[in-house]
Amino acid sequence: LLGRNVRLLSHALDFYVLGANVGLHHLSNVLYHLFAAWLVFLLAYKLLGDMKGGLVAALFFTLHPVQTESVAYLAGRRDILVAIFYLWGFLSWCKYRESGKVLYAWLTLAGWLLSMASKESGITLPAVILVYEAYIILKGKKAGMTFASLYNACKELVRSHRIAFTGILVFLAALAAVIIPF
Repeated sequence: LLGRNVRLLSHALDFYVLGANVGLHHLSNVLYHLFAAWLVFLLAYKLLGDMKGGLVAALFFTLHPVQTESVAYLAGRRDILVAIFYLWGFLSWCKYRESGKVLYAWLTLAGWLLSMASKESGITLPAVILVYEAYIILKGKKAGMTFASLYNACKELVRSHRIAFTGILVFLAALAAVIIPF
């Protein structure tokens, strides 16, 4: 259903704007990667509360050799795009948590959908948000971080945000029904 249409759209846009110049397409990948690094910085800064920590995380993300294929190989853009939209969704969730504005919840949903439309691994964003929320609960209770305490915090979260998690599960079930042939 979602496929990797965002990647295809980004390549089509590149071809429309840049023509067939492969060097410019590689430059485009580098710029996407730098934007992803900026989002890593913002997220690390938000979570750590330390600009130096955010800068170190962004530099590590930017310069780590594992990123080479994503940036150098044009079709590897799917990895960069999933990172951009995943980080955008998670940052939007953090903003929603702070402000309570529904706009940020919708931006989280958009980031999630676009990350899945970039690469299938984007489907894990709600699970990461759930674990993050459970961590916040445990941190507030000054509880030790064990698997059991994390599990109980996740149960508490699902119970308190039933509508949101029901919507996520219904969407995932519909997606599975379309993707998995019976």
